[in-house]
Amino acid sequence: MGVHGSTMGVHGSTMGVHGSTMELHGSTIE
Repeated sequence: MGVHGSTMGVHGSTMGVHGSTMELHGSTIE
């Protein structure tokens, strides 16, 4: 969450592309 939390801004912009990967990151975020 610490690392991914900071990158959340970048991932937020690329939500379209990372949308599919979001499920994978979702597990890592928790």
